[in-house]
Amino acid sequence: MPASSRTDRIWVTPVRLTVAILCVALWLPWVAAGCGSTSQGTSAGSSARVMRAEGGVHRTRSVETLRRIARDRGFDLIILETLNPRWRGIGIPPGVEIRLPVGKPKIRRIRQGSEGT
Repeated sequence: MPASSRTDRIWVTPVRLTVAILCVALWLPWVAAGCGSTSQGTSAGSSARVMRAEGGVHRTRSVETLRRIARDRGFDLIILETLNPRWRGIGIPPGVEIRLPVGKPKIRRIRQGSEGT
């Protein structure tokens, strides 16, 4: 009996490996079919356009700085400087379009008079 159990163990590993490879080989095309693009809404000759998030634009009126725009609009100065590195720390002439981040600005609490709420 010991000889046959040793022989069984030798064949078990290749059989399990073969079964595992077959399972992956059958499973992979099934998953890949769901991940591929379909022709719904697009023609075969045209490629799908990549959607990009776009923020707003602020056009300067007088000489402004990114610090003033950030304060007035409620955005972080660091984010505005990242989006507009050319205008970091200098005055911006009128008519320049400044890129604003996507999303809502921070909400600021404004006090009314000296009683404060």
